[in-house]
Amino acid sequence: MELWSLVASNVPALLCMIVGVILVIVEMVLPGFGIPGITGIVLLILGILVTGGTVGQMLALAGIALVLLLIALPFCLRGIAKGKLDKTPVVLDAVSVAKPAGVKLENLTGKTGVTHTMLRPAGIAVVEGEKLNVVSNGEFIPQGVQVRVDRVEGNRIVVSPVEKG
Repeated sequence: MELWSLVASNVPALLCMIVGVILVIVEMVLPGFGIPGITGIVLLILGILVTGGTVGQMLALAGIALVLLLIALPFCLRGIAKGKLDKTPVVLDAVSVAKPAGVKLENLTGKTGVTHTMLRPAGIAVVEGEKLNVVSNGEFIPQGVQVRVDRVEGNRIVVSPVEKG
């Protein structure tokens, strides 16, 4: 009976800690350090503080949470290494521009196009009606500037601004 009342009185703290651990694990899988990770850490700390008890008990709870996260880490890393992150809706496909199927990159040398985004030095340009990932020779090129393809190195398309004259 006493154990059940102890658990029942600490339900909010336990929920905070469980949700905190889950959010930190989600953060391990998602790229970057954002809202799930910060919220998870805050909930873990809040859950540990709300349980009260002695400093030793709070350190034991923190240790348990740390062990759970260390157990989850290899599984998250293995999932990332196998490329499962690329198959999730978390990765934004609209941001990356793949090589169009109908365009042979080697044939682009000498062609002109217009920058679709700023090149700092990398960005997107429209060449022969196709959006392509391009890079300048290290210089900043604003959006809407006419550029010429200087060379193609594998999948790297190097452009420079067309001089008006």
